[in-house]
Amino acid sequence: HQALDILASGEEIRAILLDVSMPVMDGYETLERLRKQHETLPVLLVSGYARASKDQAASDPHTEWLSKPFSASDLQAWMKRVGLANKMDKSPT
Repeated sequence: HQALDILASGEEIRAILLDVSMPVMDGYETLERLRKQHETLPVLLVSGYARASKDQAASDPHTEWLSKPFSASDLQAWMKRVGLANKMDKSPT
């Protein structure tokens, strides 16, 4: 729900990581609402539950699935695929 509020505010968001199991509004409902306004925003759905839910992400070319637990390198690989890897590679000066 917070992600939708932030997007509605006009703040620049380059990608979203959504947990499938969230209170109030689950990740699938959030994704469905998000896609009505932001069709191509990269989304990573994550869950520690059954892989059957992965099918819902498979039908959206801008959504990927990652099962928990996942490693930092798994997350970095996704970020690289969506063009965000350089943000993690830079060390603070």
